[in-house]
Amino acid sequence: MLIGRDNERKILQDALTDEYSQFIAVYGRRRIGKTFLIRESYDYHFTFQFTGAAKTPARKQLARFRMALKEHGLTDMPPVFSNWIVAFSELKRFITLQPEGKKTIFLDELPWMDAPRSGFLSEL
Repeated sequence: MLIGRDNERKILQDALTDEYSQFIAVYGRRRIGKTFLIRESYDYHFTFQFTGAAKTPARKQLARFRMALKEHGLTDMPPVFSNWIVAFSELKRFITLQPEGKKTIFLDELPWMDAPRSGFLSEL
């Protein structure tokens, strides 16, 4: 149950019905319920979701991202994602294979995915 998050929930819900795609960044102190807010607002229905891992080098983040795409049903991928360009290219391919309509992509813990010299933010 979410208490006192009506404005935030409205913003998230409105994004689902808006004509245009949106990129929504939710930020704040640790352990205040940001992830819970998003998951509850979207009733845990995401086209794709991935959570970065703390203190993990880019190579392992990319391997985990590839595994998440595979778990969501994408096949026929390169055996290794060498960088975020490849990873986001595969995510784009995955999205285009989905049925028509609004898609919700949830990337949690972005700062953890942005390992030193990973190129994550520039590719995002």
